[in-house]
Amino acid sequence: AGGMLGTARLLGQTVGAAASPLEVFLGQQLVQLGRNRELLSRLQNEGGQISLLVELSRVENAVLTLSTGVSRKLADLNIEVEFQFVSE
Repeated sequence: AGGMLGTARLLGQTVGAAASPLEVFLGQQLVQLGRNRELLSRLQNEGGQISLLVELSRVENAVLTLSTGVSRKLADLNIEVEFQFVSE
């Protein structure tokens, strides 16, 4: 069984720069999710998967980079992130 804990739609953002809106958003979501670490662990121990879905507008030649800090937090909470690129 899987669950989706957060979704967001960031329109018209060019991603990849330090402290980009995407990095800020992910950081905020991970702080919130970290407050529920025990619940997340219990769900995962019972076979659940935790995933964060982020929808982004398609931007030609965009670069998507996650900082090592965000990557570590995702790994620490055992959360995968899925990016969906959508047409406006």
